[in-house]
Amino acid sequence: MEAGQSNIVFVDRLATKLQIEPDAWGKACLQPALISVKVFLAQASPDDSLPDSIDKHTVHYGNLSRSLLSITAFTNTLVLPVVQTPWSLSSLALEVRQKVRKTIETAGNVDILLALGIDIELPKASSTGSSLKWSVFCDESSYPSREDAESAIRRRLLCLCGIRLPAIIGIHPHERLMKQTVIFDISIRSFLVQGGMGPPIEQIAVKTAEEAQYQTLESLVALILRRICVHWAFRCAPDATITVTASKPIAVRDAEKVGVTIVRKTDRSLPFGKYLWKECGEKLPAEIPFPLQGRLDAFLETAQEQAI
Repeated sequence: MEAGQSNIVFVDRLATKLQIEPDAWGKACLQPALISVKVFLAQASPDDSLPDSIDKHTVHYGNLSRSLLSITAFTNTLVLPVVQTPWSLSSLALEVRQKVRKTIETAGNVDILLALGIDIELPKASSTGSSLKWSVFCDESSYPSREDAESAIRRRLLCLCGIRLPAIIGIHPHERLMKQTVIFDISIRSFLVQGGMGPPIEQIAVKTAEEAQYQTLESLVALILRRICVHWAFRCAPDATITVTASKPIAVRDAEKVGVTIVRKTDRSLPFGKYLWKECGEKLPAEIPFPLQGRLDAFLETAQEQAI
């Protein structure tokens, strides 16, 4: 959506608790959640002459907040047991969309709704990072019905944020003597990605960083990204765009952090995806169990020997 062509009303990181999957072990549990919504509204008039009141040209953020909290009100009581089916991140995002649209419809101004951006962040769903985040972007102008949820979704994005791992990394002799902190951010954009896929992907990054001893961040990031593509994306999301960033907070004294980012697409019609698919052959590579006991290097070596 072009900047300057809409008004945006937002609720940022509304805190609640949800019976939701995944937690850091890939299971469903009652855990903290932060819900953010951006509501993109049509420009009221060419000269932006808006009345100083809540009218049909906008939506009240207080009503939005109350609508979002109503999703989880009955799960936060200490009196009634939690008996409902746990949310998945996908189903929760669709429910948030329903609630937002209903709030706008109740106010009688659904015609001005252009798009919705929804972020759901789970701070306890990562074992080594700051959070797992699930984002969807919905085109509401082309699909005006609340029932057209799947059709309206234009983007799904899974992010593993702030994964802090100790690793032997660096070109200087003193960097080869002890581990230093490396911070990883992994994002996967795909129509097939699901929130429950986060912990197995994080495991690949964690075990690869723990076991590898590279000189450059580029080599370490490339190996992590390759393993995510081959042992996860080919099986679960062959249309994915995967971004891996690694940064070192203490490498340069005068910088907050330095690092590298690598972006790859697994689509087999593109050069990188075509190369990996050709190298793997028609047989899908080994699926890495979660949680994996032992070293990832050893598991992959054994799996390769068995495949020959």
